[in-house]
Amino acid sequence: MTISPERAGRTSRGASLKEISLCALLISVVAIVTLVVRIPTPITGGYTNLGDVIIFAAAFLLGSSKGFAIGGLGSAVADVLGGHAWFAPGTLIIKGLEGCLAGLVGKDLNSRDLIVLRAAGGILGAAVMVGGYFIYEIFLRGYAAALTAVIPNVIQGLFGVFGAFIVHPIMSKARRGK
Repeated sequence: MTISPERAGRTSRGASLKEISLCALLISVVAIVTLVVRIPTPITGGYTNLGDVIIFAAAFLLGSSKGFAIGGLGSAVADVLGGHAWFAPGTLIIKGLEGCLAGLVGKDLNSRDLIVLRAAGGILGAAVMVGGYFIYEIFLRGYAAALTAVIPNVIQGLFGVFGAFIVHPIMSKARRGK
């Protein structure tokens, strides 16, 4: 069996091994950044973190499907390793959608409105994260507890969007090898 030069280094779905490796690396970076840079929020019993910076930057760089995988898997792994395993199922979906929407709207395109699109994609992703966790926490801890987490989640989401504007160009340059 011979492999054509076009297929060399690609999976059956067309993803290159380099792309898969990059996604795995970014999943790990999201988990590490989420675990290492944790700001406790005593009122909620949880924490605020900087993982959203990497989620948004990766989604802007790689698009919606990879943004879903990086955001969802990286954050869910951080929940499990960080002692919040009961949050992992919701986090997988919520942070996955956050990355997906940010990547869908703000992926690198040839658009003169790219900054506006990225800001909109990031804000949309952050809004889904805030709303998603609010609904999830109602089921886990009740309405009052869920309400106390809204402001910290808004701050985390907005900080993630703005931080991604700093981190994305660095990631983009590194990906191009420049």
